[in-house]
Amino acid sequence: MVAVDLPFPVTFYGTTYRGAFVATNGFLNFLDPQKPFSNDSIPDADEPNAAVYPFWDDLFVDGPATVGTELVGTAPNRAFAIEWRDVRLVGESGRITFEAVLHENGRVEFQYGDLDTGTRGEGDSATVGIENADGTDALQYSFGEPVLRPGTSITFRRPGAAFAQGTVTDGNDGQAVAGATVRAIQEGVAVASTTTDATGFYRLQLGLGSYLIEASAPGYATATAAVTLDREEELVTADFTLATGRAEVTPASLELVVPAGQQRLRQLTLRDTGAAAIDWRLEERAGGAAAEVPWLSASPASGTLAPGGSQSIGVLVDATGLAPGVYDASLVVISNSGRRPEVPVTVRLSVPAYQSAVDAGGTGSRVDTLGDTWQADQAYATGSFGYLDNGGSKVVKTSRAIDGTDDDAIYQTARENAFEYRFDGLPAGIYEVDMRFAEPRQQSPNKRLFDVIVEGQLVLPALDVAREVGSFHADDHVAFVRVTDGQLNLRLVARKGFGQPIVNAVRVTERPDRTST
Repeated sequence: MVAVDLPFPVTFYGTTYRGAFVATNGFLNFLDPQKPFSNDSIPDADEPNAAVYPFWDDLFVDGPATVGTELVGTAPNRAFAIEWRDVRLVGESGRITFEAVLHENGRVEFQYGDLDTGTRGEGDSATVGIENADGTDALQYSFGEPVLRPGTSITFRRPGAAFAQGTVTDGNDGQAVAGATVRAIQEGVAVASTTTDATGFYRLQLGLGSYLIEASAPGYATATAAVTLDREEELVTADFTLATGRAEVTPASLELVVPAGQQRLRQLTLRDTGAAAIDWRLEERAGGAAAEVPWLSASPASGTLAPGGSQSIGVLVDATGLAPGVYDASLVVISNSGRRPEVPVTVRLSVPAYQSAVDAGGTGSRVDTLGDTWQADQAYATGSFGYLDNGGSKVVKTSRAIDGTDDDAIYQTARENAFEYRFDGLPAGIYEVDMRFAEPRQQSPNKRLFDVIVEGQLVLPALDVAREVGSFHADDHVAFVRVTDGQLNLRLVARKGFGQPIVNAVRVTERPDRTST
Protein backbone atom coordinates (compact mmCIF):
# COMPACT_ATOMS: atom_id res chain seq x y z
CA MET A 1 0.00 0.00 0.00
CA VAL A 2 1.43 3.36 -1.07
CA ALA A 3 0.13 6.80 -0.06
CA VAL A 4 -0.41 9.09 -3.04
CA ASP A 5 -1.05 12.85 -3.00
CA LEU A 6 -3.85 13.65 -5.40
CA PRO A 7 -3.05 16.44 -7.88
CA PHE A 8 -6.52 17.94 -7.46
CA PRO A 9 -9.37 17.51 -4.96
CA VAL A 10 -11.40 14.39 -5.64
CA THR A 11 -15.03 14.26 -4.51
CA PHE A 12 -16.24 10.74 -3.83
CA TYR A 13 -19.65 9.97 -2.36
CA GLY A 14 -19.98 13.63 -1.34
CA THR A 15 -16.65 13.83 0.52
CA THR A 16 -13.63 15.58 -0.93
CA TYR A 17 -10.19 14.01 -0.54
CA ARG A 18 -6.62 15.20 -1.13
CA GLY A 19 -4.87 11.86 -0.93
CA ALA A 20 -5.38 8.14 -1.50
CA PHE A 21 -3.79 4.78 -0.71
CA VAL A 22 -2.98 2.54 -3.68
CA ALA A 23 -2.79 -1.23 -3.12
CA THR A 24 -1.04 -3.83 -5.24
CA ASN A 25 -4.24 -5.90 -5.08
CA GLY A 26 -6.06 -3.81 -7.67
CA PHE A 27 -7.81 -1.10 -5.66
CA LEU A 28 -7.34 2.24 -3.95
CA ASN A 29 -9.10 3.81 -0.98
CA PHE A 30 -9.25 7.30 0.48
CA LEU A 31 -9.20 6.44 4.19
CA ASP A 32 -6.61 3.94 5.43
CA PRO A 33 -3.52 2.04 4.28
CA GLN A 34 -5.41 -1.24 4.18
CA LYS A 35 -4.29 -3.94 1.76
CA PRO A 36 -6.46 -7.07 2.13
CA PHE A 37 -5.85 -9.61 -0.63
CA SER A 38 -9.11 -11.47 -0.03
CA ASN A 39 -11.90 -9.65 -1.83
CA ASP A 40 -15.62 -9.74 -1.15
CA SER A 41 -18.83 -8.38 -2.55
CA ILE A 42 -19.74 -4.77 -1.83
CA PRO A 43 -21.14 -2.93 0.07
CA ASP A 44 -19.39 -4.38 3.09
CA ALA A 45 -18.72 -2.58 6.38
CA ASP A 46 -15.36 -4.32 6.70
CA GLU A 47 -12.32 -2.40 5.46
CA PRO A 48 -11.38 -1.17 2.97
CA ASN A 49 -14.04 1.51 2.54
CA ALA A 50 -14.26 4.76 0.58
CA ALA A 51 -12.68 2.59 -2.08
CA VAL A 52 -12.35 2.28 -5.84
CA TYR A 53 -12.05 -1.33 -7.06
CA PRO A 54 -11.09 -1.64 -10.74
CA PHE A 55 -9.89 -5.23 -10.16
CA TRP A 56 -9.78 -6.28 -6.50
CA ASP A 57 -8.16 -9.70 -6.33
CA ASP A 58 -5.00 -11.37 -5.03
CA LEU A 59 -2.42 -9.82 -7.37
CA PHE A 60 1.36 -10.03 -7.44
CA VAL A 61 3.54 -7.12 -8.59
CA ASP A 62 6.79 -8.84 -9.55
CA GLY A 63 9.77 -7.75 -11.66
CA PRO A 64 8.00 -7.21 -15.02
CA ALA A 65 5.00 -5.56 -13.35
CA THR A 66 4.51 -1.90 -12.37
CA VAL A 67 1.95 0.26 -10.61
CA GLY A 68 2.19 3.87 -11.76
CA THR A 69 0.29 7.15 -12.02
CA GLU A 70 -0.13 9.86 -14.64
CA LEU A 71 -1.81 13.28 -14.67
CA VAL A 72 -3.35 14.42 -17.95
CA GLY A 73 -5.36 17.44 -19.09
CA THR A 74 -5.66 20.98 -17.75
CA ALA A 75 -7.82 22.40 -14.95
CA PRO A 76 -10.72 22.10 -14.49
CA ASN A 77 -10.74 19.02 -16.71
CA ARG A 78 -7.80 17.05 -15.40
CA ALA A 79 -7.67 13.28 -14.96
CA PHE A 80 -5.42 11.23 -12.69
CA ALA A 81 -4.77 7.66 -13.79
CA ILE A 82 -3.53 4.83 -11.57
CA GLU A 83 -2.36 1.92 -13.74
CA TRP A 84 -1.59 -1.68 -12.79
CA ARG A 85 0.55 -2.88 -15.74
CA ASP A 86 1.41 -6.53 -16.38
CA VAL A 87 0.51 -7.61 -12.85
CA ARG A 88 0.07 -11.30 -12.19
CA LEU A 89 -2.85 -13.03 -10.50
CA VAL A 90 -1.53 -15.26 -7.72
CA GLY A 91 -1.60 -18.85 -8.98
CA GLU A 92 -1.70 -17.79 -12.65
CA SER A 93 1.08 -17.35 -15.20
CA GLY A 94 -0.54 -14.75 -17.44
CA ARG A 95 -0.57 -11.00 -16.82
CA ILE A 96 -3.25 -8.31 -16.85
CA THR A 97 -3.27 -4.51 -17.30
CA PHE A 98 -5.97 -2.13 -16.10
CA GLU A 99 -6.38 1.37 -14.66
CA ALA A 100 -8.62 3.53 -12.52
CA VAL A 101 -9.01 7.15 -13.66
CA LEU A 102 -10.15 9.85 -11.24
CA HIS A 103 -11.58 12.87 -13.04
CA GLU A 104 -11.66 16.41 -11.70
CA ASN A 105 -15.36 16.60 -12.54
CA GLY A 106 -16.13 13.70 -10.18
CA ARG A 107 -16.23 10.83 -12.62
CA VAL A 108 -14.48 7.52 -11.88
CA GLU A 109 -13.49 5.43 -14.89
CA PHE A 110 -12.10 1.88 -15.22
CA GLN A 111 -10.25 0.85 -18.35
CA TYR A 112 -8.85 -2.57 -19.23
CA GLY A 113 -5.98 -3.60 -21.49
CA ASP A 114 -4.46 -7.07 -21.89
CA LEU A 115 -6.23 -9.71 -19.78
CA ASP A 116 -4.08 -12.74 -20.64
CA THR A 117 -5.23 -15.25 -17.99
CA GLY A 118 -8.50 -16.74 -19.23
CA THR A 119 -11.57 -16.30 -17.07
CA ARG A 120 -9.47 -15.23 -14.02
CA GLY A 121 -8.34 -12.22 -16.03
CA GLU A 122 -11.91 -11.55 -17.04
CA GLY A 123 -12.87 -11.13 -13.38
CA ASP A 124 -14.30 -14.49 -12.31
CA SER A 125 -12.69 -14.04 -8.83
CA ALA A 126 -12.50 -10.22 -8.70
CA THR A 127 -14.60 -7.41 -7.25
CA VAL A 128 -15.26 -4.44 -9.54
CA GLY A 129 -17.05 -1.29 -8.35
CA ILE A 130 -16.99 1.64 -5.91
CA GLU A 131 -17.96 1.86 -2.22
CA ASN A 132 -18.75 4.66 0.24
CA ALA A 133 -16.87 5.55 3.43
CA ASP A 134 -18.78 3.39 5.92
CA GLY A 135 -19.41 0.43 3.65
CA THR A 136 -23.18 0.93 3.53
CA ASP A 137 -23.54 1.90 -0.11
CA ALA A 138 -21.79 0.75 -3.26
CA LEU A 139 -22.09 0.40 -6.99
CA GLN A 140 -20.90 -3.12 -7.76
CA TYR A 141 -20.27 -3.77 -11.42
CA SER A 142 -19.34 -7.38 -10.88
CA PHE A 143 -18.29 -9.90 -8.24
CA GLY A 144 -16.74 -13.20 -9.30
CA GLU A 145 -18.05 -12.83 -12.84
CA PRO A 146 -15.91 -13.14 -16.02
CA VAL A 147 -17.42 -10.04 -17.64
CA LEU A 148 -14.28 -8.00 -18.40
CA ARG A 149 -12.68 -7.85 -21.84
CA PRO A 150 -9.69 -5.99 -23.32
CA GLY A 151 -10.95 -2.53 -24.19
CA THR A 152 -13.76 -2.57 -21.61
CA SER A 153 -14.44 0.87 -20.10
CA ILE A 154 -16.69 1.43 -17.08
CA THR A 155 -17.70 4.92 -15.89
CA PHE A 156 -19.30 5.91 -12.60
CA ARG A 157 -20.88 9.35 -12.43
CA ARG A 158 -23.63 11.23 -10.61
CA PRO A 159 -26.07 12.52 -13.21
CA GLY A 160 -27.64 15.94 -12.88
CA ALA A 161 -24.95 17.21 -10.48
CA ALA A 162 -22.23 19.85 -10.43
CA PHE A 163 -19.83 21.36 -7.89
CA ALA A 164 -19.59 24.52 -5.79
CA GLN A 165 -16.10 24.93 -4.43
CA GLY A 166 -13.72 27.54 -3.10
CA THR A 167 -11.60 28.60 -0.15
CA VAL A 168 -12.43 30.22 3.18
CA THR A 169 -9.84 32.65 4.55
CA ASP A 170 -9.37 34.91 7.56
CA GLY A 171 -10.15 38.54 6.78
CA ASN A 172 -7.24 39.75 8.92
CA ASP A 173 -4.30 37.61 7.87
CA GLY A 174 -5.59 36.14 4.61
CA GLN A 175 -4.71 32.63 5.76
CA ALA A 176 -6.89 29.54 5.53
CA VAL A 177 -9.70 28.92 7.99
CA ALA A 178 -9.63 25.17 8.54
CA GLY A 179 -12.73 23.42 9.83
CA ALA A 180 -15.14 26.14 8.67
CA THR A 181 -18.67 24.91 7.98
CA VAL A 182 -19.95 25.45 4.44
CA ARG A 183 -23.62 24.82 3.69
CA ALA A 184 -25.71 24.85 0.54
CA ILE A 185 -29.16 26.32 1.25
CA GLN A 186 -32.30 26.19 -0.84
CA GLU A 187 -35.51 27.88 0.28
CA GLY A 188 -34.10 28.30 3.76
CA VAL A 189 -33.16 24.65 4.18
CA ALA A 190 -29.58 23.34 4.22
CA VAL A 191 -29.45 20.56 1.63
CA ALA A 192 -25.74 19.80 1.91
CA SER A 193 -22.80 20.74 4.11
CA THR A 194 -19.09 20.13 4.45
CA THR A 195 -16.07 21.51 6.30
CA THR A 196 -12.94 23.11 4.95
CA ASP A 197 -9.66 21.22 4.96
CA ALA A 198 -6.29 22.45 6.28
CA THR A 199 -5.91 24.72 3.23
CA GLY A 200 -9.37 26.28 3.71
CA PHE A 201 -10.71 24.44 0.64
CA TYR A 202 -14.23 23.08 0.37
CA ARG A 203 -16.25 21.35 -2.31
CA LEU A 204 -19.96 20.52 -2.43
CA GLN A 205 -21.48 18.20 -5.01
CA LEU A 206 -25.01 19.42 -5.65
CA GLY A 207 -27.89 18.88 -7.94
CA LEU A 208 -28.40 21.47 -10.66
CA GLY A 209 -30.13 24.61 -9.44
CA SER A 210 -29.62 27.82 -7.47
CA TYR A 211 -28.19 27.88 -3.95
CA LEU A 212 -27.13 30.23 -1.21
CA ILE A 213 -23.69 29.04 -0.12
CA GLU A 214 -22.97 29.94 3.52
CA ALA A 215 -19.56 29.84 5.25
CA SER A 216 -19.23 30.09 9.02
CA ALA A 217 -16.74 29.36 11.78
CA PRO A 218 -16.61 30.04 15.53
CA GLY A 219 -15.53 33.61 16.19
CA TYR A 220 -16.14 34.72 12.60
CA ALA A 221 -18.98 36.60 10.95
CA THR A 222 -20.98 34.38 8.59
CA ALA A 223 -20.64 35.09 4.86
CA THR A 224 -22.89 34.02 1.97
CA ALA A 225 -22.80 33.91 -1.81
CA ALA A 226 -25.44 33.06 -4.42
CA VAL A 227 -24.46 30.25 -6.79
CA THR A 228 -26.25 28.78 -9.81
CA LEU A 229 -25.30 25.38 -11.20
CA ASP A 230 -26.80 24.89 -14.64
CA ARG A 231 -24.46 22.37 -16.34
CA GLU A 232 -23.65 18.83 -15.28
CA GLU A 233 -20.17 18.35 -13.78
CA GLU A 234 -19.27 22.06 -13.92
CA LEU A 235 -17.14 23.62 -11.16
CA VAL A 236 -18.39 26.97 -9.84
CA THR A 237 -16.08 28.84 -7.49
CA ALA A 238 -17.31 30.79 -4.47
CA ASP A 239 -14.53 32.03 -2.16
CA PHE A 240 -15.19 33.55 1.27
CA THR A 241 -13.27 36.00 3.44
CA LEU A 242 -14.58 35.92 7.00
CA ALA A 243 -14.40 38.92 9.29
CA THR A 244 -13.25 38.51 12.87
CA GLY A 245 -11.74 40.54 15.67
CA ARG A 246 -8.09 40.23 16.63
CA ALA A 247 -6.86 40.88 20.16
CA GLU A 248 -3.31 42.15 20.53
CA VAL A 249 -1.71 42.95 23.87
CA THR A 250 1.42 44.98 24.55
CA PRO A 251 3.73 44.30 26.17
CA ALA A 252 3.62 40.52 25.75
CA SER A 253 5.31 39.95 29.10
CA LEU A 254 5.90 41.70 32.41
CA GLU A 255 8.95 41.19 34.60
CA LEU A 256 8.98 42.98 37.93
CA VAL A 257 11.33 43.09 40.88
CA VAL A 258 9.31 44.07 43.94
CA PRO A 259 10.64 43.94 47.51
CA ALA A 260 8.49 42.10 50.04
CA GLY A 261 5.64 44.21 51.38
CA GLN A 262 5.55 46.54 48.37
CA GLN A 263 3.28 46.90 45.33
CA ARG A 264 3.86 47.92 41.74
CA LEU A 265 1.41 48.94 39.04
CA ARG A 266 2.03 48.30 35.36
CA GLN A 267 -0.07 48.96 32.28
CA LEU A 268 -1.08 46.68 29.42
CA THR A 269 -2.66 47.95 26.23
CA LEU A 270 -5.28 45.75 24.57
CA ARG A 271 -6.13 46.55 20.95
CA ASP A 272 -8.60 45.12 18.46
CA THR A 273 -6.69 45.14 15.18
CA GLY A 274 -9.27 43.02 13.37
CA ALA A 275 -12.35 43.69 11.28
CA ALA A 276 -15.02 42.88 13.88
CA ALA A 277 -15.70 43.73 17.52
CA ILE A 278 -14.36 41.49 20.26
CA ASP A 279 -15.81 40.62 23.64
CA TRP A 280 -12.96 39.88 26.01
CA ARG A 281 -12.18 38.87 29.57
CA LEU A 282 -9.06 38.24 31.62
CA GLU A 283 -8.15 34.92 33.21
CA GLU A 284 -5.36 34.37 35.72
CA ARG A 285 -3.33 31.20 35.29
CA ALA A 286 -0.63 29.47 37.28
CA GLY A 287 1.20 26.41 36.01
CA GLY A 288 -0.83 26.63 32.81
CA ALA A 289 -4.18 26.19 34.56
CA ALA A 290 -6.81 28.72 35.55
CA ALA A 291 -6.20 29.74 39.14
CA GLU A 292 -6.51 32.71 41.44
CA VAL A 293 -3.04 34.24 41.78
CA PRO A 294 -2.97 36.01 45.15
CA TRP A 295 -0.22 38.47 44.25
CA LEU A 296 -1.68 39.45 40.88
CA SER A 297 -4.77 41.45 39.88
CA ALA A 298 -5.89 43.45 36.86
CA SER A 299 -8.58 45.99 36.05
CA PRO A 300 -10.78 46.17 34.11
CA ALA A 301 -11.20 42.42 33.82
CA SER A 302 -13.57 42.32 30.84
CA GLY A 303 -15.14 44.44 28.15
CA THR A 304 -15.92 44.96 24.49
CA LEU A 305 -13.69 46.55 21.88
CA ALA A 306 -14.72 47.89 18.50
CA PRO A 307 -12.40 47.37 15.51
CA GLY A 308 -9.47 49.74 15.92
CA GLY A 309 -10.28 50.37 19.58
CA SER A 310 -7.92 50.08 22.53
CA GLN A 311 -8.18 49.56 26.28
CA SER A 312 -5.63 50.23 29.01
CA ILE A 313 -5.47 47.50 31.66
CA GLY A 314 -3.84 48.14 35.01
CA VAL A 315 -1.88 45.21 36.41
CA LEU A 316 -1.19 45.33 40.15
CA VAL A 317 1.57 43.13 41.62
CA ASP A 318 1.56 42.88 45.42
CA ALA A 319 4.52 41.28 47.20
CA THR A 320 2.95 41.56 50.63
CA GLY A 321 3.57 38.40 52.60
CA LEU A 322 5.76 36.82 49.94
CA ALA A 323 9.07 35.21 50.79
CA PRO A 324 12.11 36.07 48.64
CA GLY A 325 11.98 34.08 45.42
CA VAL A 326 10.53 33.92 41.91
CA TYR A 327 6.81 33.75 41.18
CA ASP A 328 5.41 33.00 37.72
CA ALA A 329 1.90 33.41 36.41
CA SER A 330 0.08 34.66 33.34
CA LEU A 331 -2.82 36.88 32.42
CA VAL A 332 -4.73 35.50 29.45
CA VAL A 333 -6.98 37.66 27.30
CA ILE A 334 -9.81 35.39 26.19
CA SER A 335 -11.92 36.76 23.34
CA ASN A 336 -14.27 35.66 20.61
CA SER A 337 -11.57 36.14 17.97
CA GLY A 338 -11.73 33.38 15.41
CA ARG A 339 -8.02 33.07 14.79
CA ARG A 340 -6.49 33.57 18.23
CA PRO A 341 -9.07 33.43 21.01
CA GLU A 342 -6.41 33.39 23.74
CA VAL A 343 -3.56 35.88 24.06
CA PRO A 344 -1.29 35.22 27.07
CA VAL A 345 0.81 37.77 28.90
CA THR A 346 3.46 36.15 31.08
CA VAL A 347 4.11 37.77 34.44
CA ARG A 348 7.26 37.06 36.46
CA LEU A 349 7.68 38.52 39.91
CA SER A 350 11.06 38.41 41.63
CA VAL A 351 11.00 39.20 45.33
CA PRO A 352 14.59 40.07 46.30
CA ALA A 353 16.20 39.19 49.60
CA TYR A 354 17.90 42.61 49.46
CA GLN A 355 17.44 45.90 47.64
CA SER A 356 18.92 49.32 48.24
CA ALA A 357 18.53 52.27 45.85
CA VAL A 358 20.49 55.48 46.41
CA ASP A 359 19.83 58.86 44.81
CA ALA A 360 23.47 60.01 44.77
CA GLY A 361 23.62 63.63 45.87
CA GLY A 362 19.95 63.62 46.80
CA THR A 363 18.75 64.81 50.18
CA GLY A 364 15.39 63.02 50.38
CA SER A 365 13.73 59.88 49.13
CA ARG A 366 12.18 59.89 45.65
CA VAL A 367 9.65 57.63 44.00
CA ASP A 368 10.24 57.17 40.27
CA THR A 369 7.69 56.73 37.51
CA LEU A 370 7.70 52.93 37.98
CA GLY A 371 6.94 53.24 41.69
CA ASP A 372 10.45 52.40 42.91
CA THR A 373 11.83 54.35 45.86
CA TRP A 374 15.32 55.91 45.83
CA GLN A 375 16.76 56.81 49.21
CA ALA A 376 18.68 59.94 50.11
CA ASP A 377 22.44 59.84 49.73
CA GLN A 378 24.55 59.25 52.84
CA ALA A 379 28.07 58.56 53.95
CA TYR A 380 28.86 54.90 54.55
CA ALA A 381 28.52 53.44 58.03
CA THR A 382 29.24 49.82 58.91
CA GLY A 383 26.16 47.65 58.52
CA SER A 384 24.44 50.12 56.21
CA PHE A 385 25.18 51.67 52.82
CA GLY A 386 26.66 54.86 51.42
CA TYR A 387 29.65 56.55 49.86
CA LEU A 388 33.23 56.59 51.03
CA ASP A 389 34.79 60.01 50.64
CA ASN A 390 38.07 60.33 48.80
CA GLY A 391 38.90 63.50 50.63
CA GLY A 392 36.91 65.85 48.47
CA SER A 393 33.65 64.44 47.11
CA LYS A 394 30.83 66.89 46.56
CA VAL A 395 27.30 67.16 45.26
CA VAL A 396 26.75 68.71 41.84
CA LYS A 397 23.32 69.73 40.59
CA THR A 398 21.55 71.05 37.57
CA SER A 399 18.09 72.43 36.96
CA ARG A 400 18.24 71.54 33.28
CA ALA A 401 15.80 68.93 31.97
CA ILE A 402 17.42 65.53 31.43
CA ASP A 403 16.81 63.88 28.08
CA GLY A 404 16.22 60.15 27.74
CA THR A 405 14.22 59.74 30.96
CA ASP A 406 10.96 60.63 32.67
CA ASP A 407 12.71 60.70 36.04
CA ASP A 408 14.66 63.94 35.64
CA ALA A 409 15.05 64.59 39.38
CA ILE A 410 17.12 61.47 39.95
CA TYR A 411 19.61 62.60 37.30
CA GLN A 412 19.73 66.28 38.28
CA THR A 413 21.90 65.54 41.31
CA ALA A 414 25.19 63.66 41.29
CA ARG A 415 28.04 62.84 43.66
CA GLU A 416 31.38 63.80 42.20
CA ASN A 417 34.75 62.32 43.21
CA ALA A 418 33.44 59.67 45.61
CA PHE A 419 35.90 56.83 46.13
CA GLU A 420 33.37 54.04 46.53
CA TYR A 421 29.78 53.12 47.31
CA ARG A 422 29.50 50.25 49.77
CA PHE A 423 26.48 48.12 50.70
CA ASP A 424 26.50 45.83 53.75
CA GLY A 425 24.32 42.95 54.91
CA LEU A 426 23.82 41.23 51.55
CA PRO A 427 22.81 37.54 51.50
CA ALA A 428 24.99 35.49 49.17
CA GLY A 429 23.67 35.47 45.60
CA ILE A 430 23.55 37.19 42.22
CA TYR A 431 23.00 40.95 42.28
CA GLU A 432 21.90 43.44 39.69
CA VAL A 433 23.80 46.71 39.98
CA ASP A 434 21.86 49.49 38.28
CA MET A 435 24.11 52.52 37.68
CA ARG A 436 22.72 55.79 36.41
CA PHE A 437 24.76 58.67 35.07
CA ALA A 438 24.15 62.08 33.52
CA GLU A 439 26.68 64.81 32.80
CA PRO A 440 25.39 67.79 34.89
CA ARG A 441 27.53 70.36 33.12
CA GLN A 442 27.99 71.39 29.52
CA GLN A 443 30.88 69.01 29.02
CA SER A 444 32.86 68.14 25.92
CA PRO A 445 33.72 64.50 25.20
CA ASN A 446 37.10 63.19 26.32
CA LYS A 447 37.16 65.45 29.37
CA ARG A 448 35.71 63.26 32.12
CA LEU A 449 36.83 59.62 31.87
CA PHE A 450 36.73 57.13 34.74
CA ASP A 451 36.49 53.41 35.45
CA VAL A 452 33.74 51.65 37.37
CA ILE A 453 34.72 48.50 39.24
CA VAL A 454 32.09 46.31 40.94
CA GLU A 455 33.15 43.47 43.20
CA GLY A 456 36.63 43.62 41.72
CA GLN A 457 35.33 43.42 38.13
CA LEU A 458 35.98 46.23 35.66
CA VAL A 459 32.44 46.70 34.36
CA LEU A 460 32.73 50.18 32.77
CA PRO A 461 36.23 51.00 31.50
CA ALA A 462 36.95 54.62 30.57
CA LEU A 463 33.33 55.71 30.90
CA ASP A 464 32.82 59.00 29.07
CA VAL A 465 29.18 60.02 29.56
CA ALA A 466 29.49 63.11 27.36
CA ARG A 467 30.83 61.00 24.51
CA GLU A 468 28.18 58.30 24.90
CA VAL A 469 25.08 60.50 25.14
CA GLY A 470 26.13 64.15 25.52
CA SER A 471 25.44 66.43 28.45
CA PHE A 472 22.11 66.53 30.32
CA HIS A 473 21.14 63.08 29.03
CA ALA A 474 20.49 59.86 30.97
CA ASP A 475 23.13 57.16 30.55
CA ASP A 476 22.16 53.91 32.27
CA HIS A 477 24.29 50.81 32.76
CA VAL A 478 23.63 47.47 34.43
CA ALA A 479 26.04 44.84 35.70
CA PHE A 480 25.38 41.46 37.31
CA VAL A 481 27.81 40.23 39.93
CA ARG A 482 28.03 37.51 42.54
CA VAL A 483 28.35 38.49 46.21
CA THR A 484 29.65 35.95 48.71
CA ASP A 485 31.09 38.04 51.55
CA GLY A 486 27.99 40.02 52.58
CA GLN A 487 29.26 43.31 51.10
CA LEU A 488 29.05 44.85 47.65
CA ASN A 489 31.67 47.39 46.60
CA LEU A 490 31.24 49.78 43.69
CA ARG A 491 34.43 51.75 43.08
CA LEU A 492 34.79 54.90 40.95
CA VAL A 493 38.35 55.33 39.72
CA ALA A 494 39.50 58.59 38.14
CA ARG A 495 41.79 58.48 35.15
CA LYS A 496 44.73 60.85 35.49
CA GLY A 497 44.17 64.08 33.61
CA PHE A 498 40.52 63.36 32.74
CA GLY A 499 38.41 64.91 35.49
CA GLN A 500 36.65 63.43 38.48
CA PRO A 501 34.16 60.53 38.38
CA ILE A 502 30.46 61.12 38.97
CA VAL A 503 27.44 58.95 39.68
CA ASN A 504 23.80 60.01 39.86
CA ALA A 505 22.16 56.91 41.29
CA VAL A 506 22.99 53.35 42.29
CA ARG A 507 20.59 50.49 42.97
CA VAL A 508 21.67 47.08 44.24
CA THR A 509 19.11 44.26 43.98
CA GLU A 510 19.41 40.57 44.75
CA ARG A 511 18.06 38.62 41.76
CA PRO A 512 16.61 35.26 42.78
CA ASP A 513 15.66 34.60 39.16
CA ARG A 514 19.30 34.42 38.02
CA THR A 515 21.80 31.65 38.56
CA SER A 516 24.77 33.24 36.83
CA THR A 517 26.19 36.66 36.11
